[in-house]
Amino acid sequence: MFETKESKDTKAMFYALLYNKKPQTPFSCPLIFKLYYFFPYNSTVKTSLKKKHAIIAKTTKPDYDNIPKQIQDVMTKLGFWTDDAVIFNGGCEKYFAEFGKIIIEITPTMADYDYSMIFDEEFLTKEQL
Repeated sequence: MFETKESKDTKAMFYALLYNKKPQTPFSCPLIFKLYYFFPYNSTVKTSLKKKHAIIAKTTKPDYDNIPKQIQDVMTKLGFWTDDAVIFNGGCEKYFAEFGKIIIEITPTMADYDYSMIFDEEFLTKEQL
């Protein structure tokens, strides 16, 4: 399967952000996966909203359902879970904000896990990778 340079760069960014966050033991129980993706303001966002530091729903590409797949693939490769099939519920929200940021919430649903992981990371630029 062909993968664009942009897709490879994005996966490399996710790998760098998440590498030190992986659990010691991969999850094998049913998981809830929630993703909040904040894109930096662009030229389509009104200046008045930028001055207010507003968080605005992003209704442009990429599609919200395509965003989690790349992150989940990287997290699978890093060993966050045994297989991403254990994710049975979740969602993705995408916004414009003052700066790029990703918040990932993983909630195990079995009683033998007393663990919830929340990551709150800023984007790395290509120069930081």
